[in-house]
Amino acid sequence: MFRRAQKNKKGFTLIELIVVVAILAILAAIAVPMLIGYADQAEEAKLLANAKMIAQAINTANALEAATIVGGEGTTLDQAKAKTGELWPGGMTESEETQAFSLISWSSSSAYVAR
Repeated sequence: MFRRAQKNKKGFTLIELIVVVAILAILAAIAVPMLIGYADQAEEAKLLANAKMIAQAINTANALEAATIVGGEGTTLDQAKAKTGELWPGGMTESEETQAFSLISWSSSSAYVAR
C-alpha cells in the first residue's frame, strides 16, 4: 500500500564538491609561483636577445662603414640608433631598447653582450 519514497541519488554532495575545490586550490597554489618564474625567465631571455641584436647591428654598421664607427663607453642609445640606421632591429619599445642597450659592453669599437 505505502510506496517507499525512492531516494534520488543523482549528482554530488556538498562535501564532495568542497573536497574537489580544496584540491584544485592546493594545486593552483603550487602551480602559480612556478608559472610566474617561467614568465620572468622568458622576459630575461627576450632582453638578452634584444641586446645581442643591437650589438650585432652596431658591429655590422662598423664593418660596413669604417668612417662612422659606433662604440665606446660614451655612446648613447640615440647615437647608436642614428649611426646604425636600417640595421637597427625593430619591434622593440623604447623601454626595451634602453634596457637592452644597457647590457652592451664595449671592446674598442666592438659591441658585445657579456652574458
